[in-house]
Amino acid sequence: MQRAGWAVQYDQFAIAWTEAPETMRALAKQRFRWAFGTLQCLWKHRSAIGRSQPRGLGWVGLPQAIVFQILLAAISPIIDLALVVSFATTYVAVSAHGWAQTSHDLYTMLTYWLVFTAIDLLAATIAFALERRERWRLLWLLIPQRIGYRQVMYYVVLKAIAQALRGPMVGWGKLARTGRVAAP
Repeated sequence: MQRAGWAVQYDQFAIAWTEAPETMRALAKQRFRWAFGTLQCLWKHRSAIGRSQPRGLGWVGLPQAIVFQILLAAISPIIDLALVVSFATTYVAVSAHGWAQTSHDLYTMLTYWLVFTAIDLLAATIAFALERRERWRLLWLLIPQRIGYRQVMYYVVLKAIAQALRGPMVGWGKLARTGRVAAP
């Protein structure tokens, strides 16, 4: 729309209605469509990257989508795997050498994990604070979101990238609409 010369307006009080998937499988299918659609949009508008017109899209919008929705989502499983490997090697080291000699490694690893988790929680808290009408009781959902939903997103983003690299067109599928999922 911006490339066609239209202006995009923001309305902080706009309400969008959507139908939520009822199962993890349906959620994964929906998020795959979204991830693949993002890749298609990035490819379609690749000539706007680094350009001044439309303002903001080429220098902020598209690069942000590439970095945060594609690149970081693609390498994040490696970071999580490194954490699991680190836990396992620390356990083996404690078993082999005792707690006294390896506790420093465990404390270092735990410190890094706590710092990254605190940064994540701080960013979510700021986002909640910026949204005046947000329900703060939902903030605790960040924890299961980071444990479960992230894994689903890793899968769908990697699947979308693999499918895009393969080349053939992807059918969009269809979300079964039942109207049974209620907002909290």
